[in-house]
Amino acid sequence: MCWLKIAFLSLLMFFCAFAAQAQDRKGPRMTYVYDGPKVSFEQLYANPDDKQLNLNYARQQSARGDLLGASASLERLLFAEPNWHSARLFYAAVLYRLDDKKAAFRELELLSGSNMTERQRAIYEDYGFSFQYTPAETASADLTPEQIARSRTQALAVEEKAASLPKAVKPNSDVLFNGRLAIGARNDSNAGNALTDVAVGLTDQSDGSAFLIAGAQGQMPLGVTGLQLFGGLNGQTRRHQEFSRADFDTVGGHAGVFKDVGRLRLSAQYDADKVSVSGNDYLMQTGPRLTVSTHSNPDLRASLSVGHYDQDYSNLSNTSNDAAASGDKTVILARLTKKLNSKLAIGGSFGVEKKDARAEVLSYDAVRIGAHFRAGEEAGWQVRGLITRRDLSFKGAGSADLERINARIGVSAPISLITKSESLTNVRVEAAINYNQRRNDTSAPDFDNSGAELRLIWDF
Repeated sequence: MCWLKIAFLSLLMFFCAFAAQAQDRKGPRMTYVYDGPKVSFEQLYANPDDKQLNLNYARQQSARGDLLGASASLERLLFAEPNWHSARLFYAAVLYRLDDKKAAFRELELLSGSNMTERQRAIYEDYGFSFQYTPAETASADLTPEQIARSRTQALAVEEKAASLPKAVKPNSDVLFNGRLAIGARNDSNAGNALTDVAVGLTDQSDGSAFLIAGAQGQMPLGVTGLQLFGGLNGQTRRHQEFSRADFDTVGGHAGVFKDVGRLRLSAQYDADKVSVSGNDYLMQTGPRLTVSTHSNPDLRASLSVGHYDQDYSNLSNTSNDAAASGDKTVILARLTKKLNSKLAIGGSFGVEKKDARAEVLSYDAVRIGAHFRAGEEAGWQVRGLITRRDLSFKGAGSADLERINARIGVSAPISLITKSESLTNVRVEAAINYNQRRNDTSAPDFDNSGAELRLIWDF
């Protein structure tokens, strides 16, 4: 048995030596250990411009072994921030571990000659040395990344990098998709409150209801012009316990293109929305919208949009004058959000509206002003609130002024805080209070509504 033990130990020592040599020739050691704050997809959806949050999400994916997901996250991040050297180094290592050594090597080519920190330079040189142990994967493996970069133009390197991305990564990298599904219940003191700026004939009545809200959106490159194609669908349905005349359904969609020009994003889209009340068609609204927004500063986001819509109203079974509100509506809206620190963001909005209705008495000019805030941890408890006020001045004989106020404040937390399950980090529970008010300076009915709701939110 002695010779068997000796043979076994010799074989074990040979295997260890071979494994060590293979590791030296395999590339950089990456343990994928992530001990930072937990990041959910909901946080990315709410803060798409937060660079560090996106990088932490990619690190978290790598730590879980989801290298394809991490590569897709890093590709999106580098599309917006091409000069973020730490992210590109990490991306190169992830590509290497996905066995796409050629693409990994070319990521290093893009870093050649860059102004890196000492630590970044050390990692860059280590990766460059390690990656060259696979000469069959690249025709220039006997050269350093810097030597290769000097022999080609930056534009050529970018083209080759894009062409060499692995097929398994390309679809995830080029096409972005996310969505939200919410289900809940609420109770309102006035379930028959007005759904539009004109009375629809519903009476005051307290009632409970259940609702379902869904939405999804995506984007993808459009050729090589730098244009991005985007679009989305959304819908909502609410059913009351007793007051079925206030049941409603909405469905909508949008599609358009955008292009980043410097620090600005220019977008053009077409919107379509339909509202049904108590099973009857009520409003169909369609039209284009142009938007200019900032996208480079994660702590300050601003936008200015102009939309022009065709509104087609239909009378309900209990109304006779709503169809006269059909016509054109123009909305100009400016919005600003400032992130004060990692736990607090505040913002406001200001806009004007112009409605030209079929009946002059239902035409109006309006001014709207709003405020919103978000407080709390990105992956923990959050408090969100908003309030909007609209002042409408109607035209024609017997014209009236109308004031509308809508407010909401909600508290939410991820289910994972309760269940301690990492698989539920993208599911949140939220409790909220709502308030709606409408005031007229004529004999037309005023509306007040207050209520509470509880909803479960899943972001994907």
